[in-house]
Amino acid sequence: MIAIDDKGGQIDEGRVADIETVIGTKLPSGYRDFLLLHNGGRPTPDVIDINGLPGGAADIKNFLGIDQEFESDNLTWQFEIMRENIPSRYLLPIASDSFGNTFCLDLAPDSYGRVVYFDLKGDDSEFYDVASDFEAFLEKIYAWVEESPES
Repeated sequence: MIAIDDKGGQIDEGRVADIETVIGTKLPSGYRDFLLLHNGGRPTPDVIDINGLPGGAADIKNFLGIDQEFESDNLTWQFEIMRENIPSRYLLPIASDSFGNTFCLDLAPDSYGRVVYFDLKGDDSEFYDVASDFEAFLEKIYAWVEESPES
């Protein structure tokens, strides 16, 4: 189970509906519920395995939210940036790691709700599958444990 610190301000169904109008589709119910409960924030623990990613794992620095203090932490701002830069994919950024890479919900009809990871250092047409849906994404998060050196 993860804890969310530094949550965003309380939002209501109306604000979520406004976001759905901007992105042009309904949010997956698990993610919608998460927004209503937390509206962004920092998870603890914060590590997730990503198959195929060099190094195999990434951290989750923060979840994006609605009406956040910093523009870069806002769902709509990040959505517009993603649409401008990668118009061929229908993605909603939902979180970022410590290096600015992005976790996104895939909103395309044939893959609706999947969570993918976009590595800014990699080829911009290559995304890494992370989880089949938002709930599975949350279940994969764990704490990084450094291995102690052998004596």
